[in-house]
Amino acid sequence: VIVKLLQPPSRWPLVKAVVGLVRNLALCPANYAPLREHGAVHHLVRLLMRAFNDTQRQRSSSGGGTAGGAYADGVRMEEIVEGAVGALHILARESLNRQLIRQQNVIPIFVQLLFNEIENIQRVAAGVLCELAVEKEGAEMIEAEGATAPLTELLHSRNE
Repeated sequence: VIVKLLQPPSRWPLVKAVVGLVRNLALCPANYAPLREHGAVHHLVRLLMRAFNDTQRQRSSSGGGTAGGAYADGVRMEEIVEGAVGALHILARESLNRQLIRQQNVIPIFVQLLFNEIENIQRVAAGVLCELAVEKEGAEMIEAEGATAPLTELLHSRNE
């Protein structure tokens, strides 16, 4: 039931709350399998791609500035991006979830998010990439996307 709420016709405030709930449920390893079996990874990736594309469109139409960000039903799409990546970060602690995430071709988005002006988005993107890099295949995919330099730069950031 919870994962179904991530799909239409749910409105963005509900989706945002459910993304947070999924993230919190993922903090308990016993929930990895049920969340995976009900398609949580797929739906989170789909939400991430939609929100990320909305923020990119908003940014390009506003001449590169943030201009308040893209909103839908009073929810900033950056909040959906941060929440979805944060939930995927926690889910990626488990090997089968890491495999599913790698198969979704979302690593390029995680790498692009390392350059986001919002530090929390950079943090969750670095976190999920760190989890995905645990396995050789993930590390190679991340390296192929050119993430080594931005990740190294973030290591030298003053922000923890």
